[in-house]
Amino acid sequence: MAKEKVTITLTEGLAALVDRRAGDKGMNRSQYIEDLISRDDDARVWAEYAEKTVPALGLDEYAATLAASMKRNYGASDR
Repeated sequence: MAKEKVTITLTEGLAALVDRRAGDKGMNRSQYIEDLISRDDDARVWAEYAEKTVPALGLDEYAATLAASMKRNYGASDR
């Protein structure tokens, strides 16, 4: 994937924190920031899915019905 160079300005303390955390994960500063942004985007997608798609599909109700059936038929406990 092609990458584009961007510049960000961080406080000295935040830059040091980013460098430390990046090093802990075996990444450089750029890789770490890219990873954070990607994960934040993924989290937003999953949150929207949980907020909009799951209710529209009735998955919560289906899961509750399935759990109740399992409990009745097999004595499965709630987890």
